[in-house]
Amino acid sequence: LVAAMTRLFALAAGAAAVEELVVAPREQREQCPHHQALGCFGDALEKTCEPDGYDPGVSSKAAAESIWLCCCPTPYLPCAVGDRDEVCQAALERQFQDGVHYTQPHMKAAISLAWKEVWEQSAVCQEVLPNPMPESQCGAEIGEQRTIGRADLFCQTVTWQWEQLGDGNEPEFQRNGCPIPSSPRAIDGDSRKGHVLGSSENSEL
Repeated sequence: LVAAMTRLFALAAGAAAVEELVVAPREQREQCPHHQALGCFGDALEKTCEPDGYDPGVSSKAAAESIWLCCCPTPYLPCAVGDRDEVCQAALERQFQDGVHYTQPHMKAAISLAWKEVWEQSAVCQEVLPNPMPESQCGAEIGEQRTIGRADLFCQTVTWQWEQLGDGNEPEFQRNGCPIPSSPRAIDGDSRKGHVLGSSENSEL
């Protein structure tokens, strides 16, 4: 499925062909045991690539909306250690050292390596979600308006954001050749924003 995730179509007679990305149906993606963590890694990469400024604090366990919250069952809502995705947690422990200031290139590389490590742990994830390697550049680095340079990872990320956080809009999907999700946009996404890893009862850093 992933090997055939792109195809070309013409916008109109005489128009240049553009790449249309295919995103697996939600019910298939959610069969991946790490789909929440992998979607959240895309969100973290997008934050790292934001053109108006990179926040190195996203790598800190104590930061709001830290990448470490990607390992919780509902990313960005704090959770107890025992409830976290162990594969996700282990991958982040290998790639990030708390308290270290990461440059943007180092942060991108660390996210991509953790993303790859988690993705490789499940054949189902490999079947329905794109390989995060090779590492994506930021869109601005290759002259693209989208935040994540690789279109397949961008489409997967904005689809996850739409379904989980209620973010995004149809014109953004259309501009980048991403299919508009068939599932409704989340309506409670704001309740998941601004939290830190240790901000709920029974949660630990």
